[in-house]
This record gives sequence, C-alpha cells and structure tokens, in this order.
Amino acid sequence: MGASRRRRAAVLVAALVLITGCSTGAPEPPDVTCTTAPPGPVGAEEAAVCLYEGWVATDEALVDAYGAPGVTDALPVAVDDPQMRWGGCTGAGSETPDGVVCTWTGAFSDGPVTIELAATGTDADGYRVTAVTVVR
Repeated sequence: MGASRRRRAAVLVAALVLITGCSTGAPEPPDVTCTTAPPGPVGAEEAAVCLYEGWVATDEALVDAYGAPGVTDALPVAVDDPQMRWGGCTGAGSETPDGVVCTWTGAFSDGPVTIELAATGTDADGYRVTAVTVVR
C-alpha cells in the first residue's frame, strides 16, 4: 500500500472514531450533581450514582446523604478510579430483589465484579440506597 493510500486509510479510521466515538456500548451514568444536601427528592439513579461517587471518594457525608446508615460497610475500600461502568437500573437484581437495583460492573484481577445498589422510596419522597451487594 502506498503512502497516499495509508494516509487516506488513517484519515478514514480517525473519522470513524470521531463519528462513532470510543464507546464501549455501556450506558453513561446520569449527569447529576452530588451534594451532601440534595435540594429535593432524588431518583433511584441519582441516589445510586451519588452513593457510588461517595464510596469512591471515601466521602462519608456524601454516602450518608444518599444511602442508609452503614450501607457501604460490606464494600471494600475503594481504589482511586476503580474503572467500573454504570449498568443502569432495573426493577430487581440477582441478589437484592427489593426496590430498584442499579449496577456498576468492572473486571478485576480476581474476575468480574458487579455492585448492586438497591434503592427504595418513591418519586414523591425520593430514593435512598438501602442495600449494597457485591456479586462475583
């Protein structure tokens, strides 16, 4: 292949990456602002995202704002940027069948891990993460 063809091929690949992005196909977590004093009732997704952010940052005040007391006690200490992906929320999970369950997944040296965050509440009153389960 000549230099000119290689350049055109490289440009085509770069254009495809730009158009399609570097997406892994995983959904993006909702764009929320996590504060220790939410201004109103929060949805299940917001509660799960903010609790996760609090866990990763070891910010107990943030965890307490979106979760029940002691809800993250079963989780290990988070490493900086654990590279987990948002899996979205469903009506029930494999280990925590009550309420709305939102997941974060990742692949680690000891295999794949899913963190299920069960949120209970109502749209009117807001949701809180009431149970966290690590599924290996």
